[in-house]
Amino acid sequence: WRVRKDGAQFWANAVITAVFDAGGELHGFVKVTRDETDRKIAENNRRQLDVIADTTVRGIFSAGLALHSALGINTDPRIADRLEDAINILDATLTQIRTIAISRTTTRDLPEPAT
Repeated sequence: WRVRKDGAQFWANAVITAVFDAGGELHGFVKVTRDETDRKIAENNRRQLDVIADTTVRGIFSAGLALHSALGINTDPRIADRLEDAINILDATLTQIRTIAISRTTTRDLPEPAT
């Protein structure tokens, strides 16, 4: 983190390069600092979303396993139908989450369009 003259903080990527003349003599250094706050915030948000998605998938999967278990010991066909409906809903939800996750990972590393 760096601090601007106005006191605002920003996430910086700084590169320092030596500057030489044609004869190879050192003339000084150049420092280029880039504001990467937006990239840092996006990266942190992505990590938080990954944790939320992982927790959600685990919860849905656990609920599906519990419903499958209940279905195995159930003897009432009406209850069995409702359990199967719930299992199908959870399976569809997991499929949607997987589709979203796959699309995020395939587009995540693409360069941003030039402006």
